[in-house]
Amino acid sequence: MVKIKDYNKVEPVKISGYIQYYLDVLKELNVTEDKSKNQSAIKLMRLAKTDISENLKGFKNKISEENYLNLKDVDENEIVGRVLDDFKPVLQDLLLLNYYLFLVEIESGLLICPECRRWFPIIKTIPRLFPKTMDRQEIDMEFQKKWVDLFPNNVV
Repeated sequence: MVKIKDYNKVEPVKISGYIQYYLDVLKELNVTEDKSKNQSAIKLMRLAKTDISENLKGFKNKISEENYLNLKDVDENEIVGRVLDDFKPVLQDLLLLNYYLFLVEIESGLLICPECRRWFPIIKTIPRLFPKTMDRQEIDMEFQKKWVDLFPNNVV
């Protein structure tokens, strides 16, 4: 059985699990919005949400685990060659997505609950979650002042 891993998916998994991992990541990315001024990052996120997502969905439907089940007596180089041949249609997409997910970090942001519309600041990639009972007023005001131009009106 062939298993795959990379910088983001550190545990080796079957090919279908590997593709599904990235489809799940892309699903989460769909609710993410980049409001930075970095046009390259914005374009890359848009590309990931559209073209790369569609390519991986189509690829998952075409790839078959059966191609890799009975490879006990096959040379390792041949297995790698076979996997690379099969992955050619999405190899660039996976490399770009891997690069994007591994290197891009959120310096500052906003995490909004879609149900209650409460917001939490993200500072250096870590969401700051506070219990409802805690007085967040000072922290909230400081954060809102910093991001006044990008702060949504419909949050609590």
